[in-house]
Amino acid sequence: MNIAFRTDSSFTIGTGHVHRCLNLAREFKKKKIKCYFFTNEYPGNINILIKNEFDLVRLSTKYSKDFYSKKQNIIDSKSSIKLIKKLKIDLIFLDNYLINENWEKNVSKFCKIVFLSDFINRKSFCNYYLNYNTPYENNYISRNLLNPKCKKLIGANYSIIKDLPNLKKKKIEKKITIFMGGVDSKNFTSRLINILSDKLFFKFEKIIVIGVKNKRVNIIANQIKNLRNFKIVIGNKKNLYSSFANSKLVITSVGTSMYEHFALGLNSIVIAQNKLQKKVISSLSVLNLINFVYDKRHINKDYIYKILNQKNLVEKKKILQNLFNTKGTRRIVNYFISQKLYKNVKLENASHKDKFFMFQLVNDPQVIKNSLGGKITTFKEHNQWFKKIINKKSSKILIFKTINHKLGQVRLDRVSKNKSFITYSIANEFRGQNMGYQMLNRALKNSFFKTPLYAVVRKNNEASNKIFIKLGFVILKNYQKNYFIYYLKNN
Repeated sequence: MNIAFRTDSSFTIGTGHVHRCLNLAREFKKKKIKCYFFTNEYPGNINILIKNEFDLVRLSTKYSKDFYSKKQNIIDSKSSIKLIKKLKIDLIFLDNYLINENWEKNVSKFCKIVFLSDFINRKSFCNYYLNYNTPYENNYISRNLLNPKCKKLIGANYSIIKDLPNLKKKKIEKKITIFMGGVDSKNFTSRLINILSDKLFFKFEKIIVIGVKNKRVNIIANQIKNLRNFKIVIGNKKNLYSSFANSKLVITSVGTSMYEHFALGLNSIVIAQNKLQKKVISSLSVLNLINFVYDKRHINKDYIYKILNQKNLVEKKKILQNLFNTKGTRRIVNYFISQKLYKNVKLENASHKDKFFMFQLVNDPQVIKNSLGGKITTFKEHNQWFKKIINKKSSKILIFKTINHKLGQVRLDRVSKNKSFITYSIANEFRGQNMGYQMLNRALKNSFFKTPLYAVVRKNNEASNKIFIKLGFVILKNYQKNYFIYYLKNN
């Protein structure tokens, strides 16, 4: 199997796209998978980092601007197709906002495409859509922009975060760390330095991490020259964890580095630098775990001081570390290369850690379409419901899972001594592989409530209707009305 990455970096584009593709490529490399990078030579690129580890194929540098017209997309697709044929590429990861659907339409005829994007606002011909910047498939993703057969890898389970180094455990220090990305084209760093030079923050050490492609490094060095407790660190992807570690507060932009301090469970402020980043944090903010700033006018000394002195962060830290762990990259690689993806599948009782997976499932468009309620559930509503049901003796939630993946869930509710209801849902990326039947079959063998089991299925949900009949459920003909079919199975 050969894999390619179509990505770019520059002073305008930034460096995050390349870094997350490198993280993926390293994991593929561990599995003996050959990886290639197709990229341009834009000013401010970090192609040398790619070349140090992987085969780098430079595309045309004819177009110096970091912008692609329709014509340029066609030229790029033709160049990419030639390389795909020559190198026998099976799968290409597209992580590039310059490229549009015309490129995808042409390239998709020659290999499968994984569209890696933080936000989708155009039609796509990809086979797989990967977005870990949203907790569930939101309205933007489900607006008929994707191929109906497209598999969607959505949510924090697929976060691309590099492995944590062996950091010595220390108490949280009086330290504030700032990193506004590899480029910081809007110069947020200088604004934050001015704010943190206030006497409110004198007792804190301020670590200013500057990206390797930041043009203002000398200006910033002069800015802090006579300021109290300021230090500059030239940032790279090898030292960010150590810079963030043990910080009382981390201030960053939206990007790959944001997930690294999430993985450390640190108190943070995340600042949106453009419209796209505002949309990203709008999606993530529903979880109510992170302090987001949508407008630079809201960044002031009082707000930072308030967040800096937040209390009772222990539980929040545990949730962040569990949700945004470093296993996402391995899950992605395992999903695409494993021939035994469903080996050693287990059906286990749900725990509090499964709350976010359940939230993603309940808001899946296909699940909503087939549900009785038929509407999106807010995280507040879901959180209240989950807290009640997880400890309820008359209800049971089971998670169908492997060592790397959560595939789906079964829920049983006993409503009386002689009646229980059963429902289920499968994660989008695992549908069409007989998972529903396997999961329900295992659940039924346990006979948890030892009562007759009822199921309610929409008439147009052909897959579920076939599964329940195959499992021995019988139709209650007297109740075939409206849009639902009622099933019964006696133990």
